[in-house]
Amino acid sequence: MPSELTRCLNCGAPLRVGSRECAYCRAANPGAQTEPAPPPAEISQAITSIRSRMADPQGLLTYLCSALPRLGNDVARPQRSRLGSKISRVRLTLGTIHYEIRQEGPACVVERQAVAAGMPVGMKDTVPASRWPELLVFDVARTADERGLGWQAVGRVLS
Repeated sequence: MPSELTRCLNCGAPLRVGSRECAYCRAANPGAQTEPAPPPAEISQAITSIRSRMADPQGLLTYLCSALPRLGNDVARPQRSRLGSKISRVRLTLGTIHYEIRQEGPACVVERQAVAAGMPVGMKDTVPASRWPELLVFDVARTADERGLGWQAVGRVLS
C-alpha cells in the first residue's frame, strides 16, 4: 500500500503527498500541482450556456424544461403559475440529487438536496448564483453517464 506521506525537501518534516507547502517551514512543495486542471470543454460550454441565460429567469426556466427531458421524461417537472402563462418553478430529479429552481423577482432561487430511497437526506441547501450552474452541470453529466449516454452528453443536453 503506497504511503500518503513524503518528506519536506527543506526541513524534512512529514508532508502529505500533493500538499502545496510544508506546515512547519512553509516551503513550497515542487511536486504539488499549483492549479487545478481546467474542466473539459463539454462542461465549460454547458456552464457558459446556463450563465448566459441567468439574466432572464423565465427564459432560464423554459430552457431547462426543454433541454433536460433529453435525459428522460422524469428529469424536469415544471410548475406553472395559476393562470398557466409562466413557469413558476422547476423540479429536477438528477439521480440522487433533487433541485428546485424558482423565480423570485429578477432572479432564480436554487435549492439542492440529496435523496436516498425516495427520502430527503440532510439539509435542503440554497445554492448561491455564483455556484449553482457548476453543480447543476456536474449533476447533469453524472446523470447522463448513469443513464448510458456518457458524461459528454452534457454538451448536447445543455447546449
